[in-house]
Amino acid sequence: AQRSVPCAREAGSQLAMATTRKTMTREDVEKVSRLARLRFSQAELETLSDELAQVVGYIDQLSEVDTEGVQPMVHAVEVSNVFATDEVRPSLTREQALANAPSHNERGYLVPPVLGSFISN
Repeated sequence: AQRSVPCAREAGSQLAMATTRKTMTREDVEKVSRLARLRFSQAELETLSDELAQVVGYIDQLSEVDTEGVQPMVHAVEVSNVFATDEVRPSLTREQALANAPSHNERGYLVPPVLGSFISN
């Protein structure tokens, strides 16, 4: 028998209204915003409270899914190594690389100190 499944947004909203109003309150949002040193207007707090309640609702909904026998995964899609293999290839000599540097010594570029004094080795 087939059944009608509501869209994710509708299902999430219904679930959030049914279960998370008790778990994510405006006071929770105010506390987190204070800890994060964020300031929100009253309207923003109201909106964030509703949105975070929906997020928690989605998470609650995921906890109901039967994952018995499902292998943990890092990505939702198959990912393979996309990096090229390291190969030694001809490149610039040290002298060529330093040729256009405004300031350099025999080892590398010289730049003004950013923190503390200049240490030469």
